[in-house]
Amino acid sequence: GFDSDGERDSEVEDVWENCSYNNFIIGSDGKIYANKSYNYENYSTETYIHKDFITSWSMDGSLQFETDLGELRTDEEYAYINTMTVAEDGTISMILSGDSIYKMTVDAQGNASGKVPLSEDAGKIFNNMDRVINKGDGTFVVLYYDENDWTKEFMVSYDPATDALGEAIQLPSNFNYGGYNILGISDDSELL
Repeated sequence: GFDSDGERDSEVEDVWENCSYNNFIIGSDGKIYANKSYNYENYSTETYIHKDFITSWSMDGSLQFETDLGELRTDEEYAYINTMTVAEDGTISMILSGDSIYKMTVDAQGNASGKVPLSEDAGKIFNNMDRVINKGDGTFVVLYYDENDWTKEFMVSYDPATDALGEAIQLPSNFNYGGYNILGISDDSELL
């Protein structure tokens, strides 16, 4: 950038600012949800800000709420929204990954909870996950690797509201080599 005299403005040169939306979900409550991520970095003043928000719109595009989740990434701990789902009552459940594994919720009115550590068993699954599939009912199916043998892959259901895991099923050994994809059709999804 240049100042009013046509000279280079060194402060503008040292600033990076970005805003993006991720993890879009259409809830069964008829609303659209997304994670808004805001980043500001000023290298000359060593100012670094990363904030996350949960944003909700009605189907006509009108803003329902935008909830500030604060700085999930700090000098002390790195965390980010890995995945999220919406329950039928409009409660958003998020899995935060990074230095530790947490869950966090935002209720239908936009009120956020604090970060809550996952159980040890759920934490191991998310630390070794391959893919998370949103089931559309507020729960997930998680594909994950055995932490001691990465040739073994499993599938398990997970309910973030209760931190409950279903019974793990070992997948065929060629599953991750043979390829798979997620096919979304209407309100149903199938694992192919």
